[in-house]
Amino acid sequence: MSKQAIRWFIVCLLVIVPGTMALAQGGTINAGDVIEGSVTNGTVEYQFTAKAGETLSISLSSDDFDTYLDVLDSSGNVIASDDDSGGGLNSALFFSPPAAGAYTIVVRSFGGSATGSYTLSFSAARVVSLAYNSTTPLVFTAGDAPLQFTLDGQAGDVLNIYTDNGEVDVRISLHDPEGTEFAYDDDGGVGLASYLRRTVLPASGTYRLVVEPYSTSTTGTTNLVVEQTTLVMLGVTPQTITLGSDISTERFAFEAAAGGRYRLTVRANVSATAYVDIELGLYESISLNFTDVLEASAVFEIPESGLFSVSIDDYSWRADSVDYQISITPAE
Repeated sequence: MSKQAIRWFIVCLLVIVPGTMALAQGGTINAGDVIEGSVTNGTVEYQFTAKAGETLSISLSSDDFDTYLDVLDSSGNVIASDDDSGGGLNSALFFSPPAAGAYTIVVRSFGGSATGSYTLSFSAARVVSLAYNSTTPLVFTAGDAPLQFTLDGQAGDVLNIYTDNGEVDVRISLHDPEGTEFAYDDDGGVGLASYLRRTVLPASGTYRLVVEPYSTSTTGTTNLVVEQTTLVMLGVTPQTITLGSDISTERFAFEAAAGGRYRLTVRANVSATAYVDIELGLYESISLNFTDVLEASAVFEIPESGLFSVSIDDYSWRADSVDYQISITPAE
């Protein structure tokens, strides 16, 4: 080979190889890009610009390490992150920039420093606006990404949100106006259908609802139903409900005075296993678990006056249904 040919071969390498390395080691990423990259004992960063309020979908998968995603603002603050929402040990998140400007995606492992190959996907998410008391047809084919919806609500509104085809396995998550997930369900409805039962909106504003296939091979059609309803009040007179394989969760409300002591009593017509949760705040609750019993009760104290939510979940796994009676009475 002549010296001129050798020089030309080296030039070609300098042109081709750095481009490949730049793809693997970070750089600029645009909506619609799917990047096959690799990293050795470290992290990889990708920069992008975004408009305020748009919804962006970011997913990260790897067969070599437990993935973790971070999104940083222009000051380097972490404003969004995810560990395993992409299924298995893969990551996925939806990001709505609070302001127009520059942002950074950080590819890393759960432990911090990743080693191995990965796939990073970045796209604009299609968002559909929903209304109360509406039914929206959904069609899923293999490989579909999660579906995004917005819903305007008022603090205290009570909603049933569910899918009506138990053969289509999807999951539903509801995020408050600040972007925090506060309600989630997988198989709470008929068969594999999802059902957020009597969910109380904690604040006024625009909510984000995500409907995602349980697996990438999910196919079929279903309807997404959003209906406004009310909470049934609990008191001295027991409320009777039936829970089983179709509907496994019910939610009530009760009004209490600060410092008051109350007794929660649950009775079942057959030996049953259930979980009762009294929600005192966003991350504070009083729980009662009972396993294979006919009756259970607990005394609790309410720290402040207000209207509180009580949920009961049946975990009996019986072929038939269970009839429950639930009441709350003043405790001596």
